Amino acid sequence: MSEESGLKPSTPPLAEPPNPAKTPRHWTRMIDSLMPERLCQYCHGLSQNGSLCQSCLQVLTDRQPRCYQCALPLLSQSHDDHRSCGECLSKPPAFERSVTAGSYQPPINHWLNNFKLRRNLRDGHLLYQLLLAQIERLYRGQALPKLLIPVPLHCSRLFLRSFNQSAWLARQLQKSLRIDTLNGVSRSSSGRAQKRLNRRQRQHNLNGVFHIKPLALSILRGQHVALIDDVVTTSATARVISQQLIDAGAARVDIWCLARTDKTGFQH
Repeated sequence: MSEESGLKPSTPPLAEPPNPAKTPRHWTRMIDSLMPERLCQYCHGLSQNGSLCQSCLQVLTDRQPRCYQCALPLLSQSHDDHRSCGECLSKPPAFERSVTAGSYQPPINHWLNNFKLRRNLRDGHLLYQLLLAQIERLYRGQALPKLLIPVPLHCSRLFLRSFNQSAWLARQLQKSLRIDTLNGVSRSSSGRAQKRLNRRQRQHNLNGVFHIKPLALSILRGQHVALIDDVVTTSATARVISQQLIDAGAARVDIWCLARTDKTGFQH
């Protein structure tokens, strides 16, 4: 990854809106029956396009210059949309490009933690809508991947959380983009928690953890695929799985994630 640090968000962090999940169910049903439009979950104005109104979607859309390959925020402004950071230039990953809903900063990090750790699907939909807008913007006039592959959870982690946030996200994108989802990767070990590990430790921690499922091999051959993850921190997971997908015969791997850290606080 580059030694460049990320830019600060172009807009100051905003307070999170009240959680509609706390609204009594009978009031929610009454509002839904009286109003064909839904309330924007960020500003509480009317929204005809899902969880975010058009104004909030525009404000929250990430427009920072980013590394084309790993989506790390870059400091310098440029009209070149295919620039790479120093790390991707010196150690090219197996994946071709990365697209993210935004930086792991407020409000995205709050929504992501609620979605991932508390199964708050309302915040999951907010993030999904931001990511979908980025995909549609950045792939305009370009071919989309033909398969969506969610990053798997180990069975013990899946049991504790009761759902895989990456698989949920892949299903939402499948509906909107009409791209098939393939659960083609398995995880054989939970390993140490990645949260407090630096990049080198994360890479070592992932050795032998992920495996391409035998039944997926014939499907992957020659395909352009998108690996779906919730957050990319050091890109260790993305590098390991994408290399395995390429080795298994995939023609190209892109990374789609809900958030990207700016490398601050990590030793590389």
